[in-house]
Amino acid sequence: MYSHLRAWRFAYACAETPVRSPRSATTSKHSYERAYERAEQLGSLWLSFAHGPGGGFGVRRPLRHLAWKLDLDAEQLRLMADILNRLKTARAQAELDRDRADADLADLYEAETYSPERAASALAQRADAITRLNTDTATALERIFDVLHVDQRREFARMLRAGEFAI
Repeated sequence: MYSHLRAWRFAYACAETPVRSPRSATTSKHSYERAYERAEQLGSLWLSFAHGPGGGFGVRRPLRHLAWKLDLDAEQLRLMADILNRLKTARAQAELDRDRADADLADLYEAETYSPERAASALAQRADAITRLNTDTATALERIFDVLHVDQRREFARMLRAGEFAI
């Protein structure tokens, strides 16, 4: 039903200048032509990420933003998708571990007597979750550094400083 909008959305994500609508008189036709050429280059790869089997993998917007801002090629896009997916999974696991530790602390107050050992165990579990997340984030940063070219790394650093993208 809305398949005609898919190409427009992809072209919008790949456009070099901000655009408002395909019928806007203030936007040059030339930027749309470049965007549609870019869409054709990355088209099947991009659509497989965004609408692939099993649905999206949860990192479509950050990946789309990075692909547009950093002008990633197909191989870089594939590697960045893997990195962001692993980082998303690591964050979800750390949140789950933190929630389990909080539940253990809550259980501590339902007991008849206070147990410092159980409290220390729950707090150690929280610290371990944070340590694992920091390790996974450091690995992701190293992999991103290896994937990007020099100019792309400068732009990525600018994005991190400006808060456009957070690790």
